[in-house]
Amino acid sequence: MLLMLEFFRRKEKPDSITNVERINPIPFTIRGHHLRRFHELQKMTGGKPKPLGKYMDYERDRWNVFKLIDSDGKTTAKTRVPDYYVDVMGSSPEENERFYEQTAVVYKNFLQLDPTYPVHLTTQPDSICGTCIHGQHCTKSSPQADVNTIEAFIRRIESKPSLKIGETVITEETIYYGDNSVLVKRVQTTAGTVKNVLNSYRSFDEFASF
Repeated sequence: MLLMLEFFRRKEKPDSITNVERINPIPFTIRGHHLRRFHELQKMTGGKPKPLGKYMDYERDRWNVFKLIDSDGKTTAKTRVPDYYVDVMGSSPEENERFYEQTAVVYKNFLQLDPTYPVHLTTQPDSICGTCIHGQHCTKSSPQADVNTIEAFIRRIESKPSLKIGETVITEETIYYGDNSVLVKRVQTTAGTVKNVLNSYRSFDEFASF
């Protein structure tokens, strides 16, 4: 828990992938339920960085609409924290802009990953969590949505092994949510495999229900 809290104290802008990391790659980590965002990114950009600017314009419009809808400050069943969009985007124009800039860096990094670059699917905080201005909901959310998405991903590659590029290893780890310990799966795979799986579905709802 201390490590998780320390993660959310860091507010620096996510860095681009360096040449050192290309030689000794640090796995690109994706929290299970965040696959929805990468699926949409992959579909709307065609998996290429060039259209990212237009996609970020779409992201801005969507988040701003969501923020207005949620501006009553009520706690939602989805997030279990008040002011969810303030928690994500901040409350000032400067914080909003920092959130968008950090998100664009994460998206660009994902789109530029080589097919064999290591990617881990997990229930733990990832670079998307790191873009949040406050990120309180990231430590309070139930891991069930992550677990369900990871299980769906595993079923997909087991039913269609041709989607895999390189090695995929599935391990188990114990995480703590509140006072309970939960045994969950972690998928160690490649960017090519993740992108192939995302591209194999027209919609994320189709993926999640597989």
